[in-house]
Amino acid sequence: GLLVYQDPHNSGPNKRGYLFIRSRYVVIDGTPPPTNAIMMDAAGDHAKTHAWTGWVNATIGLELQSPFAEYVLNGRKKIETRAYALPPDLISSNVGKQVKIEILESKKGRDGVSSIPNVVSINNKDRSAPSLLKRKGWCTITRSFRYRSRQQFEADADKHLVDPSSGYGWTDKRPVYGWVVSTCGFDSCDDVKNDEFIAERRMRSLFELTRKSTILITGASGMLGRALHRLLLNSSSSSKYSIVGTGNTRLQVNHYSEYFPPSNDDTGPKPKTVQLHQLNLLDFQATTDFLQKHRPDVIVHCAAERYPDAFETNLEESTKLNVESTRHLARECQRLATLENDKDEDGSINKSRPYLIYLSTSYVFDGGVTSNEYPPYKPQSKANP
Repeated sequence: GLLVYQDPHNSGPNKRGYLFIRSRYVVIDGTPPPTNAIMMDAAGDHAKTHAWTGWVNATIGLELQSPFAEYVLNGRKKIETRAYALPPDLISSNVGKQVKIEILESKKGRDGVSSIPNVVSINNKDRSAPSLLKRKGWCTITRSFRYRSRQQFEADADKHLVDPSSGYGWTDKRPVYGWVVSTCGFDSCDDVKNDEFIAERRMRSLFELTRKSTILITGASGMLGRALHRLLLNSSSSSKYSIVGTGNTRLQVNHYSEYFPPSNDDTGPKPKTVQLHQLNLLDFQATTDFLQKHRPDVIVHCAAERYPDAFETNLEESTKLNVESTRHLARECQRLATLENDKDEDGSINKSRPYLIYLSTSYVFDGGVTSNEYPPYKPQSKANP
């Protein structure tokens, strides 16, 4: 069905109208919808249905405006009310096991309207960091039912704690569902402890939580590493990743908006100064400690001695950087991968699976110019300088 939404704050002759189709506002008269309306992309990734198979294995969070998150967790609010039914795969009694739903608290806002973007970053490592959503705990739901009358809804007033005069009160214009809360806790689900996470809207106030992947770039102060670092930081998907760049001696680099830096006059664009993490790859213990701390998912190894003549004049140091440090990184990736099912001291599951991307040069492979062998290259690929 279709519902035309009219701005209640504009009752004059120039009323604005929006078409509301399955959780999407569509402008029908050329004016934008309210700034705090839920906006969904055309692909529908943020408007899943009950049939979505992702409900089964995903870690799902429920947005609750303050102070209702606390009311649910302390047992005061025993029924959460919504205008839609909870997907069956999230109801514990339906699947025969406890399904924990993360409680995500947002600031109190306009009744019935989410002011949260479709993709939000949540920092579990630093709870004091600013975030539009705060992890507060978890709950389980054992039943989702539809209220059939005002009398039935008002009879549960002491369970759902809804103010009748608010936008969440009973109305004949939309359905009202009750989600019965069973158990809850203030601790975190194992899958979302002590990490940075992305909360991505899947159905209205239901968000899927996924761990924010970490990409580590070694040699981010060099020509290639700096270009890659800048590219990833400026990517449209950068909010879904933590980009960690390292350097040894040069820890401040300038990123320009264009690939080539402007002339040295005052008319060109100003660079953005980026601070890198200090890491001496020749110090193997420091490298191990750094990887253990940051737990990267992907390592792009750009640090290298790139001048062939250096191997003639300083073979030992060049070999340490290009060969031995690379070997150590590869072994550390293998070691961290074996810890996938282990638990850290705080009880959280270690899901670190670092992939190592190693970059070669035309001094080893010719890019297919004469060999007809093209990247990506494998260890058994034939060298053809």
